[in-house]
Amino acid sequence: MNKTFTLLAFFVSILFNSNGQITFQTTIDLGGSDNACDIKLTADGGYIISGMEFNLTTSAVQIFLLKLDANGNSQWSKFYSGGVANGANLYQNYRLLVTEQDEYVVVGAYGSSSSTTDVLVMKTDAQGNLIWSNTYGGQGSDDGNSIFEDADGNYIIGGSFLLNSQRRMGYLKIAPNGNLLQQHFYADGLACPFFEAVPLDSGRIGIVHSYSSLLNVVDTSGNLLSNFPGVFSNGYSVDATQEPNGFAVLGLKAGAIGGVFAYVELNAAGTAVTHALSYALGSDDLGPRNLVRLSNGDHLLYGLTTSMSGPSALLAIRFDTNYNIVFANKYAMGPSAHHEACRALATPDGGWVFLGQHDRTGQYSDYDVYVVKTDAAGQSGCNQQAITLTTATPATVNLAPTSVYTASLTNGGTSVTPTVSIPSVITPLVPCIATAVSDLDRGKSIAFPNPVKDMLWVNGPENEYSWTLTNLCGKLIKSGRGSGAIKVDFSDVAPAVYTLQIIDGNSGATDYRIVRIQ
Repeated sequence: MNKTFTLLAFFVSILFNSNGQITFQTTIDLGGSDNACDIKLTADGGYIISGMEFNLTTSAVQIFLLKLDANGNSQWSKFYSGGVANGANLYQNYRLLVTEQDEYVVVGAYGSSSSTTDVLVMKTDAQGNLIWSNTYGGQGSDDGNSIFEDADGNYIIGGSFLLNSQRRMGYLKIAPNGNLLQQHFYADGLACPFFEAVPLDSGRIGIVHSYSSLLNVVDTSGNLLSNFPGVFSNGYSVDATQEPNGFAVLGLKAGAIGGVFAYVELNAAGTAVTHALSYALGSDDLGPRNLVRLSNGDHLLYGLTTSMSGPSALLAIRFDTNYNIVFANKYAMGPSAHHEACRALATPDGGWVFLGQHDRTGQYSDYDVYVVKTDAAGQSGCNQQAITLTTATPATVNLAPTSVYTASLTNGGTSVTPTVSIPSVITPLVPCIATAVSDLDRGKSIAFPNPVKDMLWVNGPENEYSWTLTNLCGKLIKSGRGSGAIKVDFSDVAPAVYTLQIIDGNSGATDYRIVRIQ
């Protein structure tokens, strides 16, 4: 059977913890100062990361996409830029979307300087090849800060827009081909240029203002339904998420010693606080970034903690439906490294991925991408520390109406084609793969050739062993038994990436291999 498959070939040993969950910590250097922004799951079980790369020699800023497999190994990366140094033709990235067709949509900003930017939306295929790239904006500084896909497959872009010399919160609705369908803008009263759009129930959209903690809820046509001008009476919001009966907002309360994570849940009508809780960490400063809700009702608060006497670290706090803390951990590459937290992601195996960056030099100048994969308990096995949090005074909510501002962008969408290049340097720096290693995991089993077209040789234990082939969603494809070197016919298996599990019949030791069938 003749089969073709175009992705890169690789052969790696996968290590699992006792619950069958992959855990690792890894850093990747793309050659400059790499600022990670967002991470999403991909159809092959791996991850796609977007961010901005600052060239330490030319000062040019460009967007990057970095593809990892399920074990944190780098598969490919690409740069997207105007090719001009010193900030000209500036490319910035803030968020990333993976469509149901496994395409990547990047949102950010593009312009000749930071004061003259337009919203940038780029769409690529699963290999990072550019499909289209458009800008949307007026005469001032406009930025796209968030993206999600609505029920019709359109892209909802939340952002910051400068209209009539006033900073406005709003969103754009863009078709899959890049055409602008809707644009809506709302008054906020403050100049803070960070706004985010989040999906709510029944097609509603929540538009979040960071500094003023303003939250507007609008319908599918952009009509204002309700608003919350001071979700945190003495702080500001950084993220929001849909809840079954309303929405939740994550923020930082001001005025507390060391800073406080605050989480507030409002009902659908916005007339009451259903729950509010806050956490402090001694004298450390806390910088919240991301709120994730699980299907079982648990939440994860993700961000950054900075010690008053030392460098920063990633911080993750999971609490259950009764608001009891399940785990609270710090993750850091070393005692002298500075870190930044970006996004957290719940994985299909019940674990977590925490995306950030760290500076090995300790000078806040040369960052590398930093990825932490944990199990459900937040354990990666290395470079982490359990922490003790104290409960602080909950946040309060103000409910007063705000006005709505209506305007139109002067530019309804202009094509802009970035220069696409492959980084000359991709250096994976793997600090640990943090799971127990069995005899088989130490390399006593071999599977070749890999990738395979038809016949795969499996050289396992001399005693009898069993083997299974599953796809990356865990579905059993084939199974069998053997001893020593055996030959397995995979000619009837569709081209894709699979997991080959080999189990020693005597000891029960297990080996896992990634097998690519082409």
